[in-house]
Amino acid sequence: MLALLAALAAASGPPLAPPPVRPAGPDSGRDSVYATPALRVLVARAATRNAVVPLGLDSYRVGVESEIAALLRRPDGSEGATQIEQVETVARWNRTGAFTQRVVGYRSRLSGFNISALSLIRQAWAVPVLYGNRLGLFLGRDTTRRARRAAGRDAGVRVVHPFARDRDSVYRYTGGDTALTIRVNGRTIPVARIHVRPRSDPGRRLVVFEGDVFLDVRYAEIVRMRGAFETVGGHAKLGARLQALAVEGVAFIDLTNREVEGRYWLPATQRIEAEVGSPLTGETRSVLRIVSRFGDYTLNDSSAAPEGAPYVVPGMIDSTGRDTVLATDTLRALPHSLTYAPADSVSGFAGWRAPIGDATASVRVDDFANVTPDRWRTTGAPRLEIGTQHIADFIHFDRVEGLFTGLGATLRLRDAAPGVVVRTNAGWAWSERTARGGANAEWTRGPWILGAAAARTLDNTNDFRTMFTSGPWLESLIVQDDYDYVDRRTANLYALHRWLGANDAPQIVVRVEGGVGADAGDRARLTHGIFSPGFLLSDSLFRPNRNVTPGSYLRGAFTLDIHPGVDADFVQPGIGARLHYEIAGGTLAWQRAELRVAAHRGWGPFTLLARVDAGIVAGTVIPPQQLFELGPAEGLLAYDYKQFGGDRAVVWQGEGLFALPVWNAPLRLSALVLPSPSPALAIGFQSGWADASTAAARRALVALGSRVDPATNAVLRDSAGVPIPASSPSDGVRTSVDAILRFFGGALGVGVTHSLDAHAKLQGVFRLGAAL
Repeated sequence: MLALLAALAAASGPPLAPPPVRPAGPDSGRDSVYATPALRVLVARAATRNAVVPLGLDSYRVGVESEIAALLRRPDGSEGATQIEQVETVARWNRTGAFTQRVVGYRSRLSGFNISALSLIRQAWAVPVLYGNRLGLFLGRDTTRRARRAAGRDAGVRVVHPFARDRDSVYRYTGGDTALTIRVNGRTIPVARIHVRPRSDPGRRLVVFEGDVFLDVRYAEIVRMRGAFETVGGHAKLGARLQALAVEGVAFIDLTNREVEGRYWLPATQRIEAEVGSPLTGETRSVLRIVSRFGDYTLNDSSAAPEGAPYVVPGMIDSTGRDTVLATDTLRALPHSLTYAPADSVSGFAGWRAPIGDATASVRVDDFANVTPDRWRTTGAPRLEIGTQHIADFIHFDRVEGLFTGLGATLRLRDAAPGVVVRTNAGWAWSERTARGGANAEWTRGPWILGAAAARTLDNTNDFRTMFTSGPWLESLIVQDDYDYVDRRTANLYALHRWLGANDAPQIVVRVEGGVGADAGDRARLTHGIFSPGFLLSDSLFRPNRNVTPGSYLRGAFTLDIHPGVDADFVQPGIGARLHYEIAGGTLAWQRAELRVAAHRGWGPFTLLARVDAGIVAGTVIPPQQLFELGPAEGLLAYDYKQFGGDRAVVWQGEGLFALPVWNAPLRLSALVLPSPSPALAIGFQSGWADASTAAARRALVALGSRVDPATNAVLRDSAGVPIPASSPSDGVRTSVDAILRFFGGALGVGVTHSLDAHAKLQGVFRLGAAL
C-alpha cells in the first residue's frame, strides 16, 4: 500500500511544462479520436469551459466529512474493514488553485494497532474543482522542496485531464449522447456520458485516466468523473518493472458534483480508492478507501481563502475581459495543504453527520470492475499468473512442518471459456521433509460458483475460527504456536451462490460441498521459534501436537453466511451470522454443526460488541480432531490453552465501551501520525461451556492426549498418578469479567480480568485488537 500511495503522490505532484499541443481541428479522413463529429464538438466545448474557473466563483468554504478506511477484499468478493477513521475538515479554496483542508474532528475504530492513514495522506485529499489541464488528484499537490526534487528526478510523469489542450494526443472518446436527466430545484438538466480511454502508445510515459465523464449538456460542465488511473507509454525504469512483478496497484475515483446557487458545479461526494494485490499475498487484496461528503458551501467569502494564499477580489478581470488570475495558471503547482486545529478543539468536536462506518459500507470495491487492471478482469485473452491463492500457501511456519515455502499458478481462461479459472500450488515443509499442495478448477456465472478441488494440507483443529485466526502464518517464529494439526487429504466438489444487497455487496452466501477425505496424525518437530523458550513469553515452549484418529471418509457440508463483512475480525458495524453443518461417514464418521453471531453497534460515545459461538458434534465414535476445545484463543481469557473440551460447546462474550471526551485528536509525531489515543472505558465478560454428553465424547477427550507442564512439556498427573486429559468438560458455565481501558480506537487495552470461579485470582490483561 505504501508503494502505491507513493506512486500516486508522485503522479499527482507538481505538473511540468506541457508537451506540444496538437491542434484539435478535424483529422484527415476518418476521425480516430472522436467517435462522431458531434462528440468532437461537445468535448471541445467542455475543454473550453474547463480551462478556467467560471467568472464570479472566486473562493469557497465548505465542511467535509470523510471516512478513510483500510479493507481486505477476499477471493469470494466479500470485503471487511480493519480500520476506519472518520475525519471532519473545513475545506477552503480560491481560484488561484490554492486549497486547504483543516482537520477539526476525528474518531476511529481499529481491529488492531496501526498507524493512522493520515501518516500516508499528508496533504489535502479532496479534489476542490475539476478545472484545468492537469489533474491535481490523489493527495493534492505537494509543493515542498522535497517534492520538487522528487519531481525533477522523474520528469516523465504527468496526469493529463481528459479535457486538456493536448487531449487528442493522449485519449480516445466515445459516447456523448444524452444518457440521462437529473432534476435540481425543479429543473431538468440533460447529462451526456462520454467514455474516455487512453491511446495505446501516446509516445511518452504518462499517468492517464480511463473511465466516464458526465457533462451538463447545457454548459458543458463536469457533473461526475468516474474511472481509474494507469501508466501508459514510454519505458518504465528497472526498479518500477521489478516492483510491478511483486505488487500491482490501481487508483480509482468517483467524483460527483452538485449545482451550487444554480451556477457552479462543485463537489458533492467524492470517493478515492487505492487497491493493491500481489502474487506473494494471494488473491486477497488490500484497499484504502476515502469517501467524502460535502456540506453547505459559502461562496466568495474572504475567510474562505486558504492559509497563506492570496485572496482574489471578486470579478478581477483585465480590460480585455480575460481572467488575469487564471489566464496562465492552469498548470501551476499551488499548495493543497492539510492542517490541524488545536488538539483540544479536535477532541471536543461532536458535530458528526453520520455514524462511523456508514460511508465505507455504502460502496464496494467491485463497483470499479469495468476499469480494473487486466490481471483482475474476468474478460480478455487467457492469462497465466504466477502466485498462490492464499499467502499461507506461499510461506508459513509451524511446529510440525517448520518453515513451509511454496509456489502456485493460476490460469484464467476468460474469453476462451468465460468464468473458468484453474489454480494449482505446491510446497515443501523443510523440517518435516514433506510435500503438500493442491489444485482446483471453478466456473463462475452470475451469482453462482461451481468448482472441484483436491489437496493435501496440514489443517488445524482449532474451533470457532475467523479470517485472522484460521491458521498460522509466521507468528510462531516469535511467540507460541497456538494451533494443533492434522495431516489431511481431500477431494471435493462445491457450489456457491451469492445474494447481493442494495449496493451489490454479498448479503447472503450459501456454499454446498461434498467429497472424500483422509486424516492422519503428525508430531511436533520443533520446540521453539527463533527465540529460546521463555525469552519473550513464559509460555513459549512449543507444545506436543494433540492426537488424531486416522481414517478416511465421505463428507458433505453446508455453510450459510449472512452479512459476511460483519465478522469478529472486522470493525464494520452491523450484525452478521454464520451457520456450518457437515456430515461424514466411513472409517471416520461424525455430524457437526457450528453457529456464530457477531454484532457491532454504536450510539454516540457508546459502543456495544457481542459475539456468540456454539457447536455440537455427534457420532458413535467421535474422532478427537472433531471435538470442540475452548481457551484464550476462543475467547476465555482467564483460562489455559484449550482447557475445556467436549462434544457440545458455547462461548458468548460482550463488551460495552464509553468513549471519554479527551485525547481525541490524532497524535502527530513529526511525519508519523498515530490514531488518536481516544481512551474508552470498557466493561466486558466472557462465558464458556463445554460438555462431554456421551461415552463417545468422553473417550474422544481421553484420545486427545494429556495436559503438559508449559515450562517442560512433562505430562501432568492427578493425585492418583493418572495423566490429566488435555481438555476436559467445563463442569458448568465458566465466566470471567474484565475492566479495561482501551486506546486507539479500541485497538489496545490494558486492565484486569477475574474469573468467577471459586478462589480465582485477579489477573492483569493486555488486549491487542478491538474485535472479540
